Amino acid sequence: GNMLVALLCGFLPLLPLIVEKRDYTYFLQPEYFMISFMSLFAILTTLVRELVKDMEDAEGDAAAGKLSLVIVLGEKATRSLSVVMLCCTLILFLAMALTSGDLLTPIYMSLFLAAPSVILIYKLIRSYRPSSYHKISTGMKFIMVSGLGYIVLYHYTCL
Repeated sequence: GNMLVALLCGFLPLLPLIVEKRDYTYFLQPEYFMISFMSLFAILTTLVRELVKDMEDAEGDAAAGKLSLVIVLGEKATRSLSVVMLCCTLILFLAMALTSGDLLTPIYMSLFLAAPSVILIYKLIRSYRPSSYHKISTGMKFIMVSGLGYIVLYHYTCL
């Protein structure tokens, strides 16, 4: 379920491009590369947030007999998977910052996306309580909104 939600969130911006165009080399153009970046960003951050929310609700899910990823794999494995996906998101930020060609993108990525991600990775590694997972989930919302904010910055600086 979590993967389906993440994929639907991520593929939504790509849908018009996939349906309307037949030549997929346009994805190499800067504006389409940005849409692809944002789609991958949406998939990764949504999936991490969903996993964190599952870790927060693990006791209730276990009591109700639900089979979430946390129940099946365990909290430690789910936490490790979340950390790996956040690290992939950091790599995505780095790639975007290095290929942007402007000065504002690396600054924005560092302050509003990379730094909060590093903090959340640290907190995620050290968290073992539902209240901690709730704070991490809120931090993921900040990162997601900051990613959307980058679209505005990109529109006014790069297009």
